[in-house]
Amino acid sequence: MTTIHPWRSRSWSAPDFFEQLRSEGELATIDELIRSFTYFTAARLQLLSDPRALPDQETLLELRKLKDSCRQVGASRMAFLCGEIEKVGLNPQSDSFRHLMDTLRHEGRAVMHDMRIYAIRLKKQAEGGTGRSVSRRRLADSSFSGNAAYFAPLPEPPQEISCIVRTPNGMSTLINLQKM
Repeated sequence: MTTIHPWRSRSWSAPDFFEQLRSEGELATIDELIRSFTYFTAARLQLLSDPRALPDQETLLELRKLKDSCRQVGASRMAFLCGEIEKVGLNPQSDSFRHLMDTLRHEGRAVMHDMRIYAIRLKKQAEGGTGRSVSRRRLADSSFSGNAAYFAPLPEPPQEISCIVRTPNGMSTLINLQKM
């Protein structure tokens, strides 16, 4: 079984290009990147939880897409876990696969939480505050207004996502992904 090393106490920290965007005043771009990553990561994690939902090649493609997007936004541990899942294979009966998927889901929730904290800190800084400390209460009660009106609390991962996939025999199938 693969050993997972705890690399750091936080699951995610902003990559350099986020800081560059922040310094250029591109807060809306950062917000959109975080929202997109959150949305598609939740959907892909749900899809990967049952690799039988798609043919092996398409499931592997989704795993690689998740790995690439994790690398792009600085979620290195998630990218590492995706690589480890790729190595052990997409066998839901395997203990290694189940352990790695559980770890990936846990890490995904932690990364999305850290991203939300980062977005709130950016919003506070844009409003003139320090953005240094964000309490759980402030995180739950936050409402965005003022100069940073484009920041809104990040949505919870979608309750359900529908997509159409092609089956191995060439037919199209509608798949409904539901929140874990």
